[in-house]
Amino acid sequence: MGWQLDPTQIYSQPGTSQSQPRKPTLVLEDKRSLAVAMIGSRGLSVCHSGLEAHVRELSNQLGLMGCTVSVYGWRNHRFDLTDPEYIPKTNVEDKKGFNLKGKLTATISNSVWATIDAIRSGRADIIHYHGVGCVFGLLLARKLGFPTVLSLHSTNWQENKWSSASQSMIHRLERLAVRAADAVIAVSQSLADRVRAEYDVLPSIIPNEISIKGKPERDHEILQPLGLENGKFVLYVGRIVPDKGCHVLVEALHKADIPMKLALIGPHQDKTYAESIIGGNQGLVIAPGALQDQDLGALYRSCWAFCTASISEGQSRVLLEALAHGCTCLVSDIAGHRELVTDSDMRFPVGDVECLRGKLLDLCRPQESARARDHSHWLKQHPEYWAETTAKRVMDVYREVKSLKRK
Repeated sequence: MGWQLDPTQIYSQPGTSQSQPRKPTLVLEDKRSLAVAMIGSRGLSVCHSGLEAHVRELSNQLGLMGCTVSVYGWRNHRFDLTDPEYIPKTNVEDKKGFNLKGKLTATISNSVWATIDAIRSGRADIIHYHGVGCVFGLLLARKLGFPTVLSLHSTNWQENKWSSASQSMIHRLERLAVRAADAVIAVSQSLADRVRAEYDVLPSIIPNEISIKGKPERDHEILQPLGLENGKFVLYVGRIVPDKGCHVLVEALHKADIPMKLALIGPHQDKTYAESIIGGNQGLVIAPGALQDQDLGALYRSCWAFCTASISEGQSRVLLEALAHGCTCLVSDIAGHRELVTDSDMRFPVGDVECLRGKLLDLCRPQESARARDHSHWLKQHPEYWAETTAKRVMDVYREVKSLKRK
């Protein structure tokens, strides 16, 4: 089936009212809009991780560009990880699908079911998979001749939540998925470099998109119920699990003995771990669980510093959001962070409590704090992270995939 371009689309850059030419929307020769099936997310209403946030924002942008997007999620997931008020945007459908129980089996079973449904129902001209857990759905689509795109968001198989046997299996699944997909997208340069070195596949590098969240005039209404004051807390956003190094943040802030609370914002995915670091630090740690996107903006704007001690990241979406909101950012010294925080003084070795303690104390010096907070125009200076920009680049990948000659 051939393709042509719709020249009528325009867009406006964030923060401006001036309309500018947009890279045209991809449409079929019979004038139908491109139908995209998104597989690998738990659903549009889920607030579980950066992957779900990315799929939601990308789907919304593709919908605005004229695509018809079906996002396949899980039928059952924990209520505290969802946004019950979320309503899908124009041209975007939230599909609840079949899935088995279990960390990996749920993703695998859902990807196979979603692939069959997308192909049988005619909801897909292209199937876009997110994460290597979708490999069997991807292989099925490939076998049936459907164009496929794979997005890699992290080096998932390295995470400590998996046993050594599971890590080895997921690594092998990654190899299968990368080599089977018609196109691969990596969210960071370091992730793309690893994929190229290991599998001799050259991914497109398309970073996560970000936007400013919420309205500043409502910040006080959000902070007060949480027991937080403007400029009086260190912020962490993400899952409360060992791989994210939350215990390092708690211990370092406790040893620094500065008048700051620690706000751990995110789902308590590992409840035993969460209780172990929160239970004995009631006066220091505020951990309300996951918050909605609009509420997070208030915390980014009001925190004294944003801090993350992850041991592994593809590209941290919450770090991007913190930078976009002008936060001072202290981060663990890993490849995914070094690409975003180039100042080595604002990084600390993974797991090094004493080094982080020292950097927190350094930030108490007025001259250091002023230097570190020079991020107020970060988002304007990095248009590659605008939602419109990333969506257009994904459309470029779709165009290339549809032009491939299949044997």
